[in-house]
Amino acid sequence: MHLLAIIKTAFFLPPVHGLALLTVLFIAGICWQASGGLLILPIIVAMGASAIYFQKNNCEPQCIAIKEYAIHMLLAALFFFGGAYRYYQTAHAYAEFNQAITEKILDITGTINSIEKSNAAGYAHAITLVIDNVQQHQQKTHIAPTRNYVIKIYTPEQAQELRVGDIILCSNMQCDMPKNDHFVQYNIKEKITHTFFIKNPQITVLQRPKYSYNRTIHEYRQHITDQLRTKISPPCFALFSTIFLGSRDVDAHSLQTTQEHFIAWGIAHYLARSGLHLVLIIIMLMMLLRFLPLHFYLKQAIVIFIIMGYTCMTWFTISYLRSFLMFILSTLCMTLLIEVQLFHIVTLTALGILLENPFQLFFLDFQLSFALTAALAWYSYLNQYKKIKTLI
Repeated sequence: MHLLAIIKTAFFLPPVHGLALLTVLFIAGICWQASGGLLILPIIVAMGASAIYFQKNNCEPQCIAIKEYAIHMLLAALFFFGGAYRYYQTAHAYAEFNQAITEKILDITGTINSIEKSNAAGYAHAITLVIDNVQQHQQKTHIAPTRNYVIKIYTPEQAQELRVGDIILCSNMQCDMPKNDHFVQYNIKEKITHTFFIKNPQITVLQRPKYSYNRTIHEYRQHITDQLRTKISPPCFALFSTIFLGSRDVDAHSLQTTQEHFIAWGIAHYLARSGLHLVLIIIMLMMLLRFLPLHFYLKQAIVIFIIMGYTCMTWFTISYLRSFLMFILSTLCMTLLIEVQLFHIVTLTALGILLENPFQLFFLDFQLSFALTAALAWYSYLNQYKKIKTLI
């Protein structure tokens, strides 16, 4: 008996969807590129193609059709090298920009995307800027490519006239290459092309649009948090802000006391912003809508509208993004009358996030969030498969 059949018999292994195997190959390509290249590349691609073929056709190796095997080999290689290329493309864009601006004094023009309070010592605020133009100080020549790159500027004080959506000119910016590799990887993961720490910023507002979507969302979100901060107690606000808003801009003493209590009871993980909180909100909305005589599709549209509004008012984490995307995909499947397979949805969500930014793979928040969710989804899929096998 073939080894794969033995494994299936021994562990009741159900057929794995081809997308899951291709996603594994995509991840393998990212790791291969990040490690600088390994000699086991042909083996990985061949094994991936064989696994896809066997899982799809459930046949012995002697029955392999050369044409179909070649197609699967090509598909496996496409995903493997696709992962490697996305990692290279992301890292190269960061390195290209930083090499062009390092050891230069710059004048940078861009649009303010966000203004947040900073926890960095000696710097009170952090300004996120989407770059429009970069040129050397007091010169008119461009010295760096601009592809909607994003930079972060830490300043001791925030100028009162600055608002989200403003087009500003940052003059006399000294650029130094970061020496900490972990900080570089974190910047790439957060899609920050470069970070400036400026003691005396020279910022000029060039233009303020009459309307800005980002400014509206930012100011409304800030208004909500300011109102809640004054109306509820500091411990309650610390819990609400941390769990439901994803913001750490709370009183450190209140949050520390709460953390100590949660650690003592062994439930500290509930303080982390996760997809569980989004699921609880969705369940409560579904329960409330059960009492209204509305069409199923209208109820789904109402839930999506409320969740998207809630999402705009909060700060993102990778676990929340995972849960939000899974909710959208599950709702889409139910609307189109497609069977909802949790394991497939987790796989598709992970592939989409890694396509957008492959550096997410190397950080603990992504690893823990998707590993735990995939394990639970696989366990559910395995139990469902066992029940189906007993009925056959």
